[in-house]
Amino acid sequence: MDPGRSHIETIIESSTHKFILFDEPTEETIPYFKDLMKKNSCINIVRCCEINYDASLFEGVKIHELCFKDGNVPPKDIIERWLEILKQAFIENGKQKTTVGIHCIAGLGRTPLLVCIALIEDGMKPLQAVEFVRSKRKNAINSPQIKFLKEYKASKKAGCKIM
Repeated sequence: MDPGRSHIETIIESSTHKFILFDEPTEETIPYFKDLMKKNSCINIVRCCEINYDASLFEGVKIHELCFKDGNVPPKDIIERWLEILKQAFIENGKQKTTVGIHCIAGLGRTPLLVCIALIEDGMKPLQAVEFVRSKRKNAINSPQIKFLKEYKASKKAGCKIM
């Protein structure tokens, strides 16, 4: 492991998903993350940044690309794709709680922001979601992202639930 990295992984759970939030993998940390995904029966990883590693090293894990600019909020199409990935993962797991890995570069902005959106979709109030995520992953989510989350409305398609 790279001792200079302060945030290796954080696990956050909702009623339908377990999220593993982590830093961008490096060639040195991929074996660790690969093992972590296997131990948590995780077959989906969402990548919110440009790729800087060999994704094929995560054998048997589907890597979903949802890139958007660091420090910003996701465009509507990214949010829609994120929610669709979560819905599909839940369905593919027999409508039982499923694990989804998610990372950006440091795992402190884009990654926890998308997890907050999932928590809001699952019925949590926006600031509750931010506080909950920050209680698990210190320094997560910047001020513009918090402003965005305060105004975010859960989709009505699924009765305020991801599924």
